[in-house]
Amino acid sequence: MPRPEAPAPDYAALKAYIVGNAATAAPWGEGNNQAVADLLNEPAEAVFQPVASRVLLSFAAATGIFAQIIQGRTNPNAAIASICEAAYIMVSREDTTLDLADPDHLAMVHALATGLVITGDASAADAGDPDPTATGTDDLTKIRVLCSALAGYFEASHGRQASLDDIRAARAA
Repeated sequence: MPRPEAPAPDYAALKAYIVGNAATAAPWGEGNNQAVADLLNEPAEAVFQPVASRVLLSFAAATGIFAQIIQGRTNPNAAIASICEAAYIMVSREDTTLDLADPDHLAMVHALATGLVITGDASAADAGDPDPTATGTDDLTKIRVLCSALAGYFEASHGRQASLDDIRAARAA
């Protein structure tokens, strides 16, 4: 399933954010569009990013998750065994990615935790709020940290960095 396109910027809302934010209001008032764009692009918000199978395999092997998935493939519960088989293929096959922004991938990881194949409380995990600085030791937290990165305010919402054209459009809004 392809990742959904980011929404088009609402420049009036962006302008309201810029004017109402202490860090961006000063350069906005000075007419310094570049400084505003730089501040909007400064990494501060956690977002999910796709992780390639090569990285995922190294991570799964180092944490013991790979062995847990292999063992889970023989689970008597057919649903859990099937999810473990899909996870095994995703981790071991080239040119695949784990993308927790994809609801199907997120559901698979949560099912692994719910089925006790990996550790972690899937019911307590908030899919919309990854924390790349989390220090939990359960498998689910480790996976969430692996798949998260810091992005700027604009990039977290729109999948790209703010440009000078975005700042100019916000001024015109």
